[in-house]
Amino acid sequence: MKALSIILGVLMVIGGVFCVADSAMTFAVLGWIIGFAAFIGGIGLICAYSRTHKYGTASGWTLFGGIVSTAIGLFILFSGRALFFTDTVLAYMISFWTVIFGIGNIVVAFKMKQLRKDLPLEKRGHIWLWALIIGILTTILGVYACIHPLVTIVTVGWLVGLSIIFTGIDTICLGIMMPGKRD
Repeated sequence: MKALSIILGVLMVIGGVFCVADSAMTFAVLGWIIGFAAFIGGIGLICAYSRTHKYGTASGWTLFGGIVSTAIGLFILFSGRALFFTDTVLAYMISFWTVIFGIGNIVVAFKMKQLRKDLPLEKRGHIWLWALIIGILTTILGVYACIHPLVTIVTVGWLVGLSIIFTGIDTICLGIMMPGKRD
C-alpha cells in the first residue's frame, strides 16, 4: 500500500504538470481528466484508509471521500451524459471538488500528525505539516473558484493541474508516512 500510494501520487503530479503546461488541451479533455483523477484519487484514499485502519488511526472521512471519488470517477468515465454534464458545469464541479479534497487533506494531515507520535524520533519529521498546508491551499483555491466561475473557466487547465499536483503531493506524503515493510 505504501508503494502504491507513492506511485499514484507521482502519477498525479506528472498528470497535473501536463495539465498546467497545456491548459487549452486540458479544457478540451477535462471530463476525462476529472473522471480519471477522481477514480485514482479515490482508490488512493481507500488504500490509505485500509492501511491506517489496521493501526486504529483511520478516518471514516477518508474512506467516505475515497468511495465517493471512485464512484464519481467511474460514473463520469462510463456515462456519456455524465461526461457532457461534466463539461457543461465544469467550473463549479472543479470548485466544489477542490474544496472537498482540500478539507479531506486537512483531516488526513491531522491523522498523520497523530500517527507520527508512534514513530521513532528520527522518522517523525514534519510531513503532516506539508499535508496540512497543501490542504489549506487547496481549500482556498476551491473557494476562490466557487466565487469567480468565469475566471475558473478561463484558467481551468491551471486549476485542475494544480489541484491534481496538490493531491498527488499529499498522496506521496501519506505514502511516505504509512508504516511499511521497510520502516
